[in-house]
Amino acid sequence: MILVVEDDAAVRNSMKFSLEAEGYQVRAYSKAPDVLEAPDLSEIDCLVVDYRLEGMNGLELVRQMKRPSP
Repeated sequence: MILVVEDDAAVRNSMKFSLEAEGYQVRAYSKAPDVLEAPDLSEIDCLVVDYRLEGMNGLELVRQMKRPSP
């Protein structure tokens, strides 16, 4: 499963479409908090994350994703 996090809808949809056309399963999000609330992040094999996201940059999102759940 590939996770795409991109706030630009046109870019996000294009990436999702292209990856799915190659046979990959893709989840796409526009906001970092939505990703952090998503179930089953352990199923993600690959991240494609925009650095400039509203409220939290892409590197901080990845750091947050790596933290163990309480």
